[in-house]
Amino acid sequence: MSLEKFLKICEGKNIELDSGKLRLLERYVNTLLEENKKVNLISRKSERDIWEKQILESVAVLKVVNLLKEAKVLDFGTGGGLPGIPLKILEKDWDLTLIDSTKKKIDAVKRIIKKIELKKVKAVWSRGEELSKNKYYKNKFDFVLARGAGKLDYIIKNSIDFLKKDGKIVVWKGGDIREELQSVKGYNKIEVLDLDVEGLVEKKVVLIGIRN
Repeated sequence: MSLEKFLKICEGKNIELDSGKLRLLERYVNTLLEENKKVNLISRKSERDIWEKQILESVAVLKVVNLLKEAKVLDFGTGGGLPGIPLKILEKDWDLTLIDSTKKKIDAVKRIIKKIELKKVKAVWSRGEELSKNKYYKNKFDFVLARGAGKLDYIIKNSIDFLKKDGKIVVWKGGDIREELQSVKGYNKIEVLDLDVEGLVEKKVVLIGIRN
């Protein structure tokens, strides 16, 4: 997918992209590709389709989930800063924390953040189940984002302690997830929402509320 097609799809879905946000997204993409030569952050196939497979898939969630404009957000298993950084670029007032258990990836994300000069973003090297017990992170977040971070039961178990009382976990998924959904039936509210954007075949998000 070309940048031009990405912009056309965003325009059609009313995903707001002013010139400043677009320039920052381009800087992020270029820097991510540079870092990917040193550290395996995204697959080589994803490099070729980066605007579709990484950026569009990340930001399309804004059209199906009501994410607060001034939210405190944690990206669980961020890899190369996805989906957190593209969403932060569009939602500049977010306070974003990116975590990953692989130090090389977090070091690369720190370099990306510094190079593109993002504010109110922190990258932390840690396992989610350990960091969520830390008093500075426990019950502090409005949303936890998880894309490519594992199965639903694993994500919930290891990220739910990050959430505030009314917080939500937002998980990106593809294909048949009926078995995964069965494994997490005990939660208050689970919604499965199609991303419904050109180029994102069978891509969906699972929105999970906290238990009583």
